[in-house]
Amino acid sequence: MAITFNTANMTSAAGKAGEYNRLLKEGYSDAAIRQAAESQFGAQSAGDLAYLQGLAQQQGMTPQQLANLQALSPQQKAQAYLSGLAGGKTDEQLRMEASGLFGMQSDTDWTALQQLAASNGGSAGSNAVGNAGGNAGGSAAGNPFMPQTLTNPFTYTPNPYLGDMAKSITSQVTDNLQRNILPGIGSAAVAAGGYGGSRQGVVEANALKDANQGLSNSLANLYGQDYNSAMSRGLQRYQADQGYNLGLGNLGLGFQNSAQNYALGMGNLGLGYQNSLQNFYTAQRGQDMQGLQLGANLFQQGNTGMQQQGQGLYNLGLTQQQAPWNVVGNYTNTVSPFTGFGNTSTNTPGNALAGGLGGALVGAQLYNIFNKP
Repeated sequence: MAITFNTANMTSAAGKAGEYNRLLKEGYSDAAIRQAAESQFGAQSAGDLAYLQGLAQQQGMTPQQLANLQALSPQQKAQAYLSGLAGGKTDEQLRMEASGLFGMQSDTDWTALQQLAASNGGSAGSNAVGNAGGNAGGSAAGNPFMPQTLTNPFTYTPNPYLGDMAKSITSQVTDNLQRNILPGIGSAAVAAGGYGGSRQGVVEANALKDANQGLSNSLANLYGQDYNSAMSRGLQRYQADQGYNLGLGNLGLGFQNSAQNYALGMGNLGLGYQNSLQNFYTAQRGQDMQGLQLGANLFQQGNTGMQQQGQGLYNLGLTQQQAPWNVVGNYTNTVSPFTGFGNTSTNTPGNALAGGLGGALVGAQLYNIFNKP
């Protein structure tokens, strides 16, 4: 099905970008749209097509997507520039695509971007992408183990020489038609005496149809092969990027696990040290309590000894104090039978003579006791 452009919408660059987006939404591929545009309007330069693509992308974005685009850091823009070069785009294509996305890029801005990309993210000191804004100075801080944000690897980027190749094929078919086929038909008509007749017209019309059909087939095959090659490169790039991100994720996971194990080890080491201190203090307090108990026991033993010594002295003094009284008591007990000390007297009637004799006998006994040598 032939592509029909609404020429009323193509009076400006924005209108052309809108028409490009309309055809994409209707299901036409980028290659088919470009082929139809070149067939109807002539060959399109790679730079013009890149600008159209950038402008079309901008028109297809939501306000939030546009805000995110404007918020890209200079380092991210430099990385996108390097990714575009790696994907086969030329510097001119990238500049024109950026112009469609952000606005026209001045030489100063573009040179700053190139310097930033060449230094792999270093400081360039000025705006990297003109109207996109953002200082190039400073370095982006981030986790080096975080997976990188990937651009769409399946965005079709044509071979920058594809237009020239299509022109060459078209030129060859046209030259062959004009120099060989049509002159041959004219010569045959002259020889048959029918030059300028309807038969000659029919043959020439068929020759033109065949030439156009052959040219269309060749161009379709050229653009189709280029598209397939670009998608194959995009798939390879996608697989490589996914592997790279997976490696970064595994590396980050290993780093995180190592950090957690290190922190856990340090925590266990600190816990062991704290337990050792507590055990030391517990043992030390136990020894202190044993020392206090020993001191208390010694003090109690000293008090008991002093009490016993005082009791002994008391008992000794008491014994010394009572010794004279014991002597007197013993004396009294000895003489009490003869003197009546310590005895109670009772009056009993008796013989006076017997009493006198008894008294005489006691006196004799006392005399004998005290007068013994």
